[in-house]
Amino acid sequence: MIIRATRRTPRAATTILAAIVLATVAATTAAILIAPHAASAAQPTPVGEPGIEVSRNGVNFTSTLDDSLFSGLGAVVPHDSVSEVLWVRNTTAERAYLRISGTRAAASSDEFARAISVGASDSTRPLAVYVPLAEIGDCTPLLPDATVGAGEVIRIDLGLRIADLSDRVAQGDSARVSVLVSLRDPGSAGFTPSDCPRGITIPVLPESPQTAGGHSPASTGVPFLAFTGTSPLAPALTAVALTAVGLAVIGVTARRRARR
Repeated sequence: MIIRATRRTPRAATTILAAIVLATVAATTAAILIAPHAASAAQPTPVGEPGIEVSRNGVNFTSTLDDSLFSGLGAVVPHDSVSEVLWVRNTTAERAYLRISGTRAAASSDEFARAISVGASDSTRPLAVYVPLAEIGDCTPLLPDATVGAGEVIRIDLGLRIADLSDRVAQGDSARVSVLVSLRDPGSAGFTPSDCPRGITIPVLPESPQTAGGHSPASTGVPFLAFTGTSPLAPALTAVALTAVGLAVIGVTARRRARR
């Protein structure tokens, strides 16, 4: 048997190269567009935790609130303080541990983050300890953990304070913070200081602030939804441009070979 070596023509080589370039660009584009959605699908944000209901008036309870606690809050002035009431109901058949935590705090400047503080109190602890936004992490406890009986309703008073700032300091700044309401099964040992349990996240302030450093997160309608500012259209256009450049280079190479 004689095996003859065949020589590929320039046109065949060009076709193969074009297919490789297009396949590479298509795979890259798919990875760029699909990866963010896959990540968000793998880590869904819980709307509410079973066993918890909240209310503004102590009568109508739901699994979350339609708006922020201080939705009607206008401009605040230095050395001012405001408060709102949040009612929490344990809808389980057993007593449970309740934790109220500060979370998702941000401000448009470091000065304002230190000047604005949030605190919470209940019937057994009427004196709230205020925590500056600059010191609020993923879930910073605002109250000592309380035990709530089956079907019991507890009143939480949430307050905001602004320090007595000097003139022209933090003027026009904005801030935002939420509270995390969590219940834990009574069979457990309760919460530990480092716990960051799932629960109902309720925005306290309605405004979307600029972060420290002057970069404003995009408004998405979802409290503190992470947004990078990069549209999926951008990588798609980049991929199209790369494809066009690759095909142009291939065309020039093919013409040069044909002339030879």
